[in-house]
Amino acid sequence: MLANIVLLAASASSIIGTNATKACGAGGCGSSLTSLVQTVSTTLLWVVGVAAVFFMIFAGIQMITSQGDPTKIKTARNTILYAVIGLIVAIASYAIVSFVVSNIK
Repeated sequence: MLANIVLLAASASSIIGTNATKACGAGGCGSSLTSLVQTVSTTLLWVVGVAAVFFMIFAGIQMITSQGDPTKIKTARNTILYAVIGLIVAIASYAIVSFVVSNIK
């Protein structure tokens, strides 16, 4: 079972672009799993950050073009609020993953 997980992690990390065989040779195959987790969490944080900025810009444009309509302004404010909450959750989850991965090493 553990060998299958290590093989899956090695193949996934080679798809992402990290050198799994070099990591397995240097510090055992557990290091490739931790590097895979770090790479995935960093990539997801980056994607969520870009999406949050996109939604904030979109909501700002909505607010500017609302022409004082209270429902459109409320929708734009909620979009900004949800983007900020999503960004906070993503940063918190990245911090948790980083903490766990650093304690595994």
